[in-house]
Amino acid sequence: MTDQILSTIFYAVTSIIIGTGIILYLIANKIPPNPFLGFRIGYAYVSRSVWVKLNRAAGLIFALVGLLTIVESFFINYEVVLLLLPIQLIVVTILLVKYAERIAERELIKIPEGKEEKLEPIKPFYPHILHIIVPIAMLVAFVYSAITLYPQLPEKVAVHFNIHGIPDRYGSKTEVSVTIIVAPAMVYTLLFFFIYLGVKKPVAFYKPWFKPQIVYRIVNILYTLLAVVAVTITLALIDVLYYN
Repeated sequence: MTDQILSTIFYAVTSIIIGTGIILYLIANKIPPNPFLGFRIGYAYVSRSVWVKLNRAAGLIFALVGLLTIVESFFINYEVVLLLLPIQLIVVTILLVKYAERIAERELIKIPEGKEEKLEPIKPFYPHILHIIVPIAMLVAFVYSAITLYPQLPEKVAVHFNIHGIPDRYGSKTEVSVTIIVAPAMVYTLLFFFIYLGVKKPVAFYKPWFKPQIVYRIVNILYTLLAVVAVTITLALIDVLYYN
């Protein structure tokens, strides 16, 4: 991929992140809690106050992440920065979830005595055993392949193949090393983070517009999609290692 294309993609992505963050910060106190706009984690629906605080914080943080990413591009090439960006977004999302939980708990403390019974407990969203076993098995296979095959890779590595299985893009061994570390770390962190939320912090998925059964189906679909993405990326990287 040429530097010009990477540069265009990079500035398009960072501009969207910065612009979205700024807009969210500015309109957080003007839009009501809703299922379409804003940082729509379950904790945000506890009250209007929590919604505004969380969305202003989310807008500010995402705008800062976009600016930080631009600064990083002065010292690191675009391809590596674009690989690191999703991990940064995952980290700030985790921090925002923790912040949301804290301010939601403070808000719930203010509920008048005698009204607590109106708050229905949300049951944990337990994943299917395959959501855990299959990705972990693939991760173990990938780590073994990486340890065994990476030292044998040439300096120029085929990293993309056409529909006929013929390589149509090459990268350096250094670029491949970054990819085989960052890509699995990103997708597996995301998968197990959402499973952790579903089991330990199920209120994070709370949606007042949906019945619990529908929310459970949505969360289960999310688990499945993330597991499929994790397995697909892992298989693709193993294929790259074995081909080269």
